[in-house]
Amino acid sequence: MLLITELLIVFFGFVFFMVGIIGLIINKRKHDNCTEMVMGKVKNIVKQSRSENVDSYFPFFEYVVNGQTIVKESHYGTGKPRFEVGQEVVIYYNPEKIEDYYVENDKAPGTISFVFIGIGMLAFIIDIIIIVVSNII
Repeated sequence: MLLITELLIVFFGFVFFMVGIIGLIINKRKHDNCTEMVMGKVKNIVKQSRSENVDSYFPFFEYVVNGQTIVKESHYGTGKPRFEVGQEVVIYYNPEKIEDYYVENDKAPGTISFVFIGIGMLAFIIDIIIIVVSNII
């Protein structure tokens, strides 16, 4: 029974760790590809309820490229709104795919990736502790 528990902890730890790493890679690629800067604004903030007591706030960003207005919802929701409606933001977009963007100084993407990495590492540490304690007893 202990072996199954250890394997499950390692598996879920690995999954969380890899999701975090993939998130960091995606963020790095966005920063590499989105090289054109434009001023944008927060058009709206939508509250989504994931469960009875858990709400997430997703901002919608609006920016104009070559006369084309683009409105995009952030992929990252947070427990509290991190922007205000109407707030001006610096947006970097991909000149080859103008819908691909990131918002300067938006810490949510990196923070979420590091949280996943941290949970994965914590699972590995817990598994090591279980192995050490089970071998002592």
